[in-house]
Amino acid sequence: MELPKVKSVTAVRNYLLHIVFTDNTKGDYDVSDLAGKGVFKAWDTHDNFNKVFINPESGTISWPG
Repeated sequence: MELPKVKSVTAVRNYLLHIVFTDNTKGDYDVSDLAGKGVFKAWDTHDNFNKVFINPESGTISWPG
């Protein structure tokens, strides 16, 4: 059985994502524990957190840069 993939992702507010999977499971996920660490420092630059998207090549949740 194949694991569900991310179907859509939207930023609800800073550090909170709403994610829908291909099996129609959905929910809000708080990722604030990652904020300001490593590559996630970029979330606070140019409103990048709100520019979340699904990478078409990998199918993963991504941000610019």
